[in-house]
Amino acid sequence: MTELSTAAGINRATFYKHAENPFQVVKGALEDDLDQLRTSFLNGTHESRPDFRQMWSEAVVGTVEHVKKFERIYELGFAENADGELQNLLSKHISKSMQMLFSENPQMLPKHAKKNREFLITSTAAFLGSGLTSVLRVWLQSGASDVALYESAVLSSLPAWMLSTDSSDGGFIK
Repeated sequence: MTELSTAAGINRATFYKHAENPFQVVKGALEDDLDQLRTSFLNGTHESRPDFRQMWSEAVVGTVEHVKKFERIYELGFAENADGELQNLLSKHISKSMQMLFSENPQMLPKHAKKNREFLITSTAAFLGSGLTSVLRVWLQSGASDVALYESAVLSSLPAWMLSTDSSDGGFIK
């Protein structure tokens, strides 16, 4: 806190009036950047026949750019001994993004989802939020810099029905 306060040119007491802990300071910047990434991702769904595989590929590139922009924060936040706040923030952000995606694109949901649509949206979004955050954590901790490897892991982690735009077989809600 002392280093942050000094870098900001304020005393620690002033700092604590605006933030309870160091993570609160960076949380706003991370959320702003992640919100821009979400907006870009969801804008692709407004096309008449969105290419979800392409959207995910672009989201991977955007995520990598975001992580590079905040590299030191992610190094600390995804370290083995980290408190989990960063992972929780990212998981919740992805979950909310997925809820928005499914709400705006019900054709992505399997046909059986008509009856329990809200539950499927919420549970699938939570599952993807946790899972995709874990994929990113493992990729970062591996020291790999190969974006194609990360993209492959993301695409392999997604349910096949999320990447398909073919509803002709009746497998998707129309």
